[in-house]
Amino acid sequence: MNKLNLLICVATFLLLTLSCSMMKDSKAAEPAVEKFHAQFNAKEFSAIYNDSGDLMKGAATEKQLTDLLDAVYRKLGSYKSSKSVSWHIDSGPVTSVVTLAYETEFSDGKGNEQFVVSVKGDTVKLEGYNINSPDLITK
Repeated sequence: MNKLNLLICVATFLLLTLSCSMMKDSKAAEPAVEKFHAQFNAKEFSAIYNDSGDLMKGAATEKQLTDLLDAVYRKLGSYKSSKSVSWHIDSGPVTSVVTLAYETEFSDGKGNEQFVVSVKGDTVKLEGYNINSPDLITK
């Protein structure tokens, strides 16, 4: 096998390996979003904070996050369903950061949610949450 063919084989192998790893990390992040929504509906806002990763805890205090989630719940109601609209993975040597975006329906409104989730082996942590909704402003 000449060097060019060997290089192509190695590059293809690396691409397939990375692709499988990224898809695995994306799938590992989705249950974190499901858990968030279950805790949100149960109004377990402190549990969401306590289960979150260091980036989330560095960006907001427990009171700030629980106040935000309480306001979202008061204005939009309980979580009903969501549709995935995009995902992005920053894959590192040890930890991957997965960003998942959803169009979400609540009992009293709609919003676009974005979740940032870190995946390190079997450890999955919510690192960021953002919601955009006109209903949050107008209600």
